[in-house]
Amino acid sequence: VGVSLMPQSTAYAMWQAARVWASASTAATDDPDGDGVQNLVEFALNTNPESPSAAQLPQADRLQNELHFDYRQRVQLSGTQIIPEWSEDMLSWSLVPAADTLQSLDLQTELKRAVISTVGKDRLFLRLRVTGP
Repeated sequence: VGVSLMPQSTAYAMWQAARVWASASTAATDDPDGDGVQNLVEFALNTNPESPSAAQLPQADRLQNELHFDYRQRVQLSGTQIIPEWSEDMLSWSLVPAADTLQSLDLQTELKRAVISTVGKDRLFLRLRVTGP
């Protein structure tokens, strides 16, 4: 008998079906804990959709001429993407260069960091765009 401790690919529908939900708010666009984070985003960030998770939301920090954008990401996402983006005006958005993995938080979650140069920019806005089913 073989046992694998490697995380297996997880799709939103699998996660949704495997959870024991306290409410009927299980659709990807629902927000059962009322923290402003939809279930699909909670899935992608590997946070609990039925418990407010403000402390686990993305964080930005300026260090000299760089803006560091740190966020959680579920390992082995299937059918869902997390896309960090930046803008100077919140109208036109650009992809952030590839994010690096800072550390594994557990077997299912990594902490990622995207870095954006601030040189020549008066202000920057950041967002995570999560796409899925």
